[in-house]
Amino acid sequence: MRLVVSSPSNSNVVSTENSFGDNPIIIKALLVGDDIGLFARFKQRFSRMHSCQVELDYVDNYEEALDRILSSGHHLYFINEVIKNESGVTLIKKLHGHGTTKTIFFIAELPELPHEAQLPNVILLLNLHIDDDWFERKILTSLHDLSVRQQLEERDRDYQRILGYIDEFVYIRELPTQKSPFGKVRYASPRVYDILGYAPEEMLGDSVIWKNMTHPDDLDWLHDIEWFAHQMRDVSRLPEFTHITHETRIKPKHLKDYIWLEDKLIPFFEEDGRLTHFIGVARDITRWKRMEDQRRHDALHDPLTGLANRTLFIDHLNNAILRIQRRPESQFAVLFIDLDRFKNINDVMGHKYGDKLLIAIGERLQQFIRPGDTVARLGGDEFSILLEEIAYADDATFISDRIQDLLSSPLALDNKEVFTTASIGIALSTGNYHSAEDMLRDADTAMYKAKAEGRARYEIFDAELHAKAAATLQMETNLRRAIEKSEFEVHYQPIVSLANGHVVSFEALIRWHGNKGSISPAEFIPLAEETGMIVPIGYWVMREACLQLQRWRRLYPQVPIRTISINLSPRQFSQIDLVEHIDRIISDTGINPTAINFEITESVVMENAECINAILAQFKSMKIKLSMDDFGTGYSSLSYLHRLPIDTLKIDRSFVMRLDSGPVPAQSQIVDTIITLAHNLNLDVVAEGIETAEQLRKLRSLGCEYGQGFYFSPAMSSEQAEVLMQKLTVHPDYFFIR
Repeated sequence: MRLVVSSPSNSNVVSTENSFGDNPIIIKALLVGDDIGLFARFKQRFSRMHSCQVELDYVDNYEEALDRILSSGHHLYFINEVIKNESGVTLIKKLHGHGTTKTIFFIAELPELPHEAQLPNVILLLNLHIDDDWFERKILTSLHDLSVRQQLEERDRDYQRILGYIDEFVYIRELPTQKSPFGKVRYASPRVYDILGYAPEEMLGDSVIWKNMTHPDDLDWLHDIEWFAHQMRDVSRLPEFTHITHETRIKPKHLKDYIWLEDKLIPFFEEDGRLTHFIGVARDITRWKRMEDQRRHDALHDPLTGLANRTLFIDHLNNAILRIQRRPESQFAVLFIDLDRFKNINDVMGHKYGDKLLIAIGERLQQFIRPGDTVARLGGDEFSILLEEIAYADDATFISDRIQDLLSSPLALDNKEVFTTASIGIALSTGNYHSAEDMLRDADTAMYKAKAEGRARYEIFDAELHAKAAATLQMETNLRRAIEKSEFEVHYQPIVSLANGHVVSFEALIRWHGNKGSISPAEFIPLAEETGMIVPIGYWVMREACLQLQRWRRLYPQVPIRTISINLSPRQFSQIDLVEHIDRIISDTGINPTAINFEITESVVMENAECINAILAQFKSMKIKLSMDDFGTGYSSLSYLHRLPIDTLKIDRSFVMRLDSGPVPAQSQIVDTIITLAHNLNLDVVAEGIETAEQLRKLRSLGCEYGQGFYFSPAMSSEQAEVLMQKLTVHPDYFFIR
């Protein structure tokens, strides 16, 4: 057996073999007595030992003994009952208070140790009237016990150091009892001070501190300890429960605010299966909880305005629908708000300014609503408000009027005042909704009606709107099916020279022949534009028109058809591959790009002038011709018009149809102005919607070069256009001589 006995300073180590070896154990001992004779008798006794060699020091008074014992590296202490200035018992008590754990032999003629000296490391020695072998064995045993204690203490110090490095604090909790329903804490690691501000010893005993620092709403976790202990006593349930974990709000001693503590409670069993106590492992998860809360907040809120996003709004709306199913007498409403002409502000002032405007409007709406209501940004310039617990439908319209007033007042952003209005759609809970998406959709439908009726107003979703919405939904379904089943046709309306009646071009116009007959473009084109289906439809029309012109040129070379006019929709201009797609169609059909004339409406050009102008410039570089359609109905800047790379202005039919009104009507002056403007810009002019000879006469007198309309021909199928081409072969001026 190898014994290693370390002094408190780790500078004096006993390392030797026992009596079965050759070398004796070297022991340093200190005797505290009342006379030198006692020292001599002990020296004599030690000299008779075979397995150990004792180096004995001696002091005879209390003060020196206390100093030597606390500062020296002795392995054993022999303290006489009587010493100078104090008793031996007093010295033992003092040493115990200083944490001395080494073996002390108390020398006294007593039947047992005095009560004050009854400590684990104190042994009663009845003077020297004892057997030598017993004395030697006792000393060796005490040294072995000391070695074991030192090893345990060292291991305990190692554990404490390890526990001090980890983020968690560890504690031991006894099983709950009737007197201590949460279980007494008998150990807490030093880390508890860093996390909770309490010294480990403050955490021991009953759980009063634990209870006092726990948030009132989280006290259930303490009661769960009792429940868990009860479950653990049922051996059959052990596989179900390895531990329980709680996330609890705890108020540390040194902080004003609560922190989040994750507390894992692990049961500890003896070898016989008895549950004896719990080991708790707790860590501060406040930072993680805040990050989790932030992630949850970000997932449910708009990053720009901080308002609820669509997901959170739908959740609140679904809850409102469930509540009204339980309480049919209550009412609520949804307002769908779309800012009017926000895109113009964004384009003119820039996206950063537009974002600031959205933030400011979001703040206004948030400040306006009641505490129980919800305002959300659904995306872009669309907001929605859930009005909870309204008494009457009029409450929703009253609030909509107030919102209009709120938004129409000027906003000062970057030292600039901006005015805005909104179109508002209202859906009422009286519509017996079962889905939040359905109710929001109906509010959206009502908003679009408000926008169509002139903006800056509200509309309530009703039975009429419902019927229109249902019809629109059905048309959307049919429209998608029409693309798959090729139910579309391209019709062609001739564009005629007003000078000689020759056909110089055709405008390609789409027609839809469904199961229930022809459907007006005025009905399905806006829907196709809204849904994005206009993009594939537009490319299909373009390809068909180019192929048709190529056929006519091949079959009727004597008819000088210069171009085929094709309408480009606003949605097509938003496609990043528009130019690439057109280039592919040109390549596939073999058409000369100079034979293509794209028609773009005035409003499309001006809504995003810089971007559209860049695309038009690419078309011009490809030798494609460009016309501005419906000129005079939009809001284009005349000073900007000369910068556009266009070749032709098309006068809207609304001006042409009024040319019949008297000898010199105001409309004639408007048409004259448009024609003069175009000529000054070296642009050709096409008049749309010519229906009478009088209109034709006045347009010719005003110098208009080209025209189209029912006076010449409606849009016709490719077969009908083929017949016309045959006639034009014989009579190029067919429309003037018929």
